[in-house]
Amino acid sequence: MNRAIWCLREGKELTVELCERRAIEWDCTQLLIRFYGLLDEKRYGELADLFADDGVWVRLGRELIGGPAILTAMSDRDDWLTAHLVSNIRIHIMDTDNVETTQYVTLYRHEGRGEDEGPAPVVSAARYPAPSRPTRARRWDLGVQAQDQPRY
Repeated sequence: MNRAIWCLREGKELTVELCERRAIEWDCTQLLIRFYGLLDEKRYGELADLFADDGVWVRLGRELIGGPAILTAMSDRDDWLTAHLVSNIRIHIMDTDNVETTQYVTLYRHEGRGEDEGPAPVVSAARYPAPSRPTRARRWDLGVQAQDQPRY
């Protein structure tokens, strides 16, 4: 049975398949934003938890496999202050288990920052009521690939 939802805003039917694709795109976008946010906030344990036990993050040309390797590599950036600005996110659903993403990432980085030194981070936060609808739990294995890119 092909159920459809009428989307008044766009004036067209949304099939279940399209709704599922949008949910996947949304989840992937939120995962990317969460990844870079955790990285900038130095919440490395939570960042490592985004990866499967054998998940791979290619960082600075080196494969980090699994949480312990990610946590070890993060010690290299203890005195860094970073802000990753992520925009123009495009999600391409390859099949039921894989997606590819393309995004622009602008990095602001200050190295050698002591506790009370260097530029202060600027973070803006707001709180909004969540829509009352059920959520689906998903786990995504995130792999970031560096291809002739500057050192992060």
